[in-house]
Amino acid sequence: MFLRCMGKLIERPRLVRLLASVLRRIGEDYFLVTPAEACQITVEDAPFLAVSLLSKGQGVNQQLSIITNVGDEIAIGAQHPLTFHALAEAPVPYVEVRDGLLAKFNRPCYYDCMGHLAEAGGSDDASLGLWSGGLFYAVPEMGESLDGDDA
Repeated sequence: MFLRCMGKLIERPRLVRLLASVLRRIGEDYFLVTPAEACQITVEDAPFLAVSLLSKGQGVNQQLSIITNVGDEIAIGAQHPLTFHALAEAPVPYVEVRDGLLAKFNRPCYYDCMGHLAEAGGSDDASLGLWSGGLFYAVPEMGESLDGDDA
């Protein structure tokens, strides 16, 4: 989460974590919500970054987790699903941190993630993807739309 106030980047980690804790998404809009007031803010892509990827186990038993830029550890699975959005030419992974707030994988985390690709495991399904929390997340192929239709 990179916050700016009056054009200047807010660099104090404790202040950034505090503001991240009161961040809410309502529809397509983002707000900093306190008991006294709500202030709408602009989010360019995703409010958080996945800066590190952790892995335990392999295959179906693999559990992937991310560390966000505000220090939260998020286990990828049913409560925090992995999705892919089309940016430029490649699908970019995102994880839901909480209540519709997403973390976009930074470049090193993206490459770590792609290092864990595996086949789905079915005899007729050769799609590549990631296992985490007992769920398989298929990675769209280059040029393939993210809803499964060819582009």
